[in-house]
Amino acid sequence: MEEKEVTMNTPEFIKSYKARFRIFHSSEDEDIGEQLESSFKIIKTLIGTFDPDEFSEGTELAFERVRYVRNESIEF
Repeated sequence: MEEKEVTMNTPEFIKSYKARFRIFHSSEDEDIGEQLESSFKIIKTLIGTFDPDEFSEGTELAFERVRYVRNESIEF
């Protein structure tokens, strides 16, 4: 069985992230997408493989990590 490639660098996740953190412009969409993907990969190393469409807790962890990255507070 072929494994489905899972990514968070999609228009849907970028839109969801922006809605959650009240970002109304699109000038940073590319950066947000890359940060979401990077955070998704890091979260997977901590909790294991997951589908962000089905495991909302993992998606939330990735979103929160991006928030810390964007605020230059990742060490916290």
